Amino acid sequence: GETGVGKSCLAWQIALEVGREIPVLYYDFENGAETLLHRTGEICGGDLDRARRATKQVYIRDSIRSLDADLGTIKAPALVVVDSLHKLPTSVLHRRTGLDTWLHKFEGLCRQGYAVLFTAEKAKAFYGNPTSGGYKESGSIEYSASFGLQIEKEEDDTIKIWCIKNRHRPSSGL
Repeated sequence: GETGVGKSCLAWQIALEVGREIPVLYYDFENGAETLLHRTGEICGGDLDRARRATKQVYIRDSIRSLDADLGTIKAPALVVVDSLHKLPTSVLHRRTGLDTWLHKFEGLCRQGYAVLFTAEKAKAFYGNPTSGGYKESGSIEYSASFGLQIEKEEDDTIKIWCIKNRHRPSSGL
């Protein structure tokens, strides 16, 4: 989705929901733990005990460097969230290749039983166009994703979520 449309909020809500059943590794490069925990407090209506229960199996990380160690501790099935794909560390000269390398690494995790959720920005040329493609700085995401959503904000601030890809079923629509 476009910048500021709510990708991180949706990813965090999904993480909290999934965290009720299985562990979640949440690699946050957008908001910071303080913001995520503040959102949790709002979701839980200020109930501290409820917020603690909601985050009991959700592990927030601010660096992807701990991924291998984290996977040694948190076994599949688990959810790995990367917010946001375009902020993964790569070489400046080989940015797209670096992101594609990350995508292949995460595809391997899926084969091991992990579920992986990415947030990603759309390239500005694709704003207002809910279609497959247009992911900022990565050509492989549209091929490697099993399921793709795009979030669009309308002029009246309505948020629309489009299914643009579903590897296992026909997909299109709002």
